[in-house]
Parts: sequence; C-alpha cells; structure tokens
Amino acid sequence: MSAARPIADLLEKANALFAYDPETGRIVRRITCGGRCAGTVVGTRRDDGYLDVGVAGRTVLAHRLAWLLITQEEPPVEIDHINGRKDDNRFKNLRGASRAENNQNRLVPHANNRTGRLGVYRNRAGRFVARIRVDGRLQHIGVYATPDEASDAYLSAKRQLHRGNTL
Repeated sequence: MSAARPIADLLEKANALFAYDPETGRIVRRITCGGRCAGTVVGTRRDDGYLDVGVAGRTVLAHRLAWLLITQEEPPVEIDHINGRKDDNRFKNLRGASRAENNQNRLVPHANNRTGRLGVYRNRAGRFVARIRVDGRLQHIGVYATPDEASDAYLSAKRQLHRGNTL
C-alpha cells in the first residue's frame, strides 16, 4: 500500500464527516453519528492545549485536519499556529513551518528556566543574559542588571529576527 492511500482514505472520510469554517477554525459534524448530532463542534482539548478529533478510528490533531480539509492535501510535517494559541485553528493562523520556525512561537519558557522569561538566564555573577536562537545557532544579545532589561532586549531581537512572530 502506498503512503498516499492512507491520506486519500482519511481525506475521503474527513470530507464526508466534517465541515471546516476557515474564518472561525471550527470543525463541525456533517452527519449524526454515534449519538453525536450533526452541526456540533468537534475537538477534545488535550493537556498540552491542542485539540484532538476522532476520524474513522484514528485520532487526528484538529489543526492538521483543518489543513487537510482546506488544501485537500497531506499536511506538512510541522504546522505552526502563528499566534501561538494551540486551539486557534483559523486557517489564516496556520502555516507550514520548519521545526525551528515552529519553536520560535514559544510563549512560555521551558520548565527549567529559573527566570520565568523567554531567552533569559542568570549567570554565575548574578547578572541576566539574553540570547536567541537563529537558524539553529545561539546568538548572544547582551548582559543586563535586571531580568526585565534582558527580557526587553530578547523580545526586541525576536521581533527583528523571527519572521511572522506576533510577540
């Protein structure tokens, strides 16, 4: 079986079961099935903020299903939510992206970040260092007395260096 066949099957089933509104990002049932009424919005929120949708025995991320329903083509490996909101599946908020581009929209720092600010860490001297990753390379922005100064410098660099960022 070719790789295109499962996508074609999923597309056929998705088109039969769901309608997608690209303006609102909502996916609704076309037919009543399994006790679920036609016209109801589908999607179950996961712990990580994304929405899951059941399609013919498979679980599919809602943003990938939206992409499939609009383009009628297999979604790219990475789909980026431009505004960073994982449940905002309006088509204008979705774009194909590389992993690096997708990671640029991070809205919260990693769990091990002790400053609580994106792109900022405290050095051994107790000062705050701002740095940013561009094209896979870590770039030093500067060293600052306060976390707010370092964060402001990071956000300024992020606006200049990361395309499509909304911060």
